[in-house]
Amino acid sequence: MTGRRCAGDASTRPGARSPGNPPPSPFQQTTDIVQRLRAKGDVAIELMIAPDEPHEFLLYANRMEAYERTFEFIDRHIGKKK
Repeated sequence: MTGRRCAGDASTRPGARSPGNPPPSPFQQTTDIVQRLRAKGDVAIELMIAPDEPHEFLLYANRMEAYERTFEFIDRHIGKKK
């Protein structure tokens, strides 16, 4: 998703961002998108920052935390699978 598409006025869907250290996207771009979505007030957004990682989570502990937070986010905003 591009920053404009994600943070546009029409975006009201929940979203989660978990960037590492770029590339491919500059860290400031991610934090800007999150701030704009939070300012809207009607978008559920969560940000996990792992400064010791590249763009993906390579460290086991960070990967497990990202998975757990992702599942919790889905449960909160979509609902648990029955």
